[in-house]
Amino acid sequence: MKLAWRALPLAALMLAWGASGAHELMENRATLVMRERTHVSMTMYVRYTEAVHKVLAPHVAYGEFLVAVASLSPEDFDKQITRAHSALQSDTRVFLAGGQALRFTNWAWPDRATAQRLFHQRLMEAVVDGSGHHHEEPTEVRGEVVSPAVASGLSVEFSKALGRVLLVWYRPQQAWVDRGRRSQSLRFE
Repeated sequence: MKLAWRALPLAALMLAWGASGAHELMENRATLVMRERTHVSMTMYVRYTEAVHKVLAPHVAYGEFLVAVASLSPEDFDKQITRAHSALQSDTRVFLAGGQALRFTNWAWPDRATAQRLFHQRLMEAVVDGSGHHHEEPTEVRGEVVSPAVASGLSVEFSKALGRVLLVWYRPQQAWVDRGRRSQSLRFE
């Protein structure tokens, strides 16, 4: 029994750390992966309803926006969400070392039904919470860019509607590992 009581403060500390770490994950973030020397894929995790709000109606209170969007017909919702996606896409670009701007293509956004469900969920959370303080789980969005030349140095510009974005980039290394064998030593430098 003494052991259980001694573990309690450690468990409380781990829970508190987990909660604080989870808060950081709520921020908008993007990962760029160089697949080939001219092909870069991007995975973003965005606070979706907030980004759409900042694109479509930045001067309207967030709660009012949620009510308005959640009450749209599926057809009107589709028009507005398509407009928001287009704006977010056109404002997110890659720049080659020489300054040439490239746009991401093959975007993958939540489908209309999923997006509309996110807005309804956010509205219900806002009604139940009432404090105005909200934490939205990030939504995954994907895109890719193919450069006409070797992309040795890139910079990225995100839509202003996303606010601050944590950016991670890398070029993966890969190797086969035979069945029953240990892989080579993996270095993370």
